[in-house]
Amino acid sequence: MGEKMQNLLDKSKETKNDLTDRQTDRQTDRQTDRQTDRQTDRQTWELLSKDQGQYLRGLFAALILVCHIYGMLSSRVGTTSLLLHPVFFYPLFGLGYISVAVFLFITGYGLVQQYNRRGIDYINAFPRNRILPFYIKYVILILLYIVFYTLCKVPGNEVSALVIIKSFIFGAQ
Repeated sequence: MGEKMQNLLDKSKETKNDLTDRQTDRQTDRQTDRQTDRQTDRQTWELLSKDQGQYLRGLFAALILVCHIYGMLSSRVGTTSLLLHPVFFYPLFGLGYISVAVFLFITGYGLVQQYNRRGIDYINAFPRNRILPFYIKYVILILLYIVFYTLCKVPGNEVSALVIIKSFIFGAQ
């Protein structure tokens, strides 16, 4: 009788161990599946490579520039030229709006891709890596403009450095 009880106890321990092993295997499988799903999600999201995004952004930035130049020319020259006629102007003007939207979309897409790759560290480092260098260059250009403006004063067009700085911060007034 003692041997039978011992055998039953051993079998129940083995069954418990088997159950625990199976549960651990299932948890491991679920974790692996989640990791695979995340990797698959990341891979399926990559519709554009970084280079392709840069090329497209450059193309749409050039289109925006062309639309701005075209608009500036049409406001100064008027519609006397055939190329500045409203038949050409309005479609090009619409192309400018579409170009801005696509440019901003591609930029946002690139930012999301960087976030997906690098996580929260990318968001935390973004002001230091992207915004601060931009503003440093901006301040340097303002200072260069002030120096250039004070060296090349145009008679009758005296503007103080304070007015120039305000115009860069708050826009033309």
